[in-house]
Amino acid sequence: MSEHVLHVASFFAIVSSLVLLSVFFAPWWLVNDDHHPNETFQRLGLWTACFKDANVSHTESSTQCSWIYFDDLSKHNITIPAFFTVTQALFTLCVVFLILISLPALTRYFYVLEGERSKINLLFIISGCLIFSALCGTAAIIVFCAFSTEQQWVPNIEHKIIGTAYYTAVICIFFEWIASLLVFLKFLEERGKNRNDQFTLIDANDFSVYTL
Repeated sequence: MSEHVLHVASFFAIVSSLVLLSVFFAPWWLVNDDHHPNETFQRLGLWTACFKDANVSHTESSTQCSWIYFDDLSKHNITIPAFFTVTQALFTLCVVFLILISLPALTRYFYVLEGERSKINLLFIISGCLIFSALCGTAAIIVFCAFSTEQQWVPNIEHKIIGTAYYTAVICIFFEWIASLLVFLKFLEERGKNRNDQFTLIDANDFSVYTL
């Protein structure tokens, strides 16, 4: 397995990290289906909520967004349920382990000399962090999908649908799983090579001692 495999893994990891970071802040996880004309709620992200001014006509652009923890959502009949907090926490771990740990370690790998033991250690760290990040992201999207439209935590929940940010996150996490698998396979290959080299060296030393 050549180094090109890690280049492919890096591509998937970088693309996933950039898009997931935008999805992390995008207010398009839950959106209004526009079938309820008097609905002020427009869309919701992990950290922001957007509402339409009820005093402005429907044709005018009057949507305003604010951080959910800086605004009193109770006046809009919105509560923050436990599943939403869990989704926030899991997706935060996903983004942190991908961007702040996996990518720097993956970048560092390409500057380590061939044959150094630290390359194998780096591959182990990278694959572990990518897998953990992908697991957290997978859990986050499963939790959100399972409960976001089933609980009465926003008004007129029957007129709410999962938005584009969620589906984008699903695709990116799938790419992250691909990157995780590629790096893990590379780790297994390098570890196998290292063990074979050690056994070869031991056999050579034993042969030298025997001939002496």
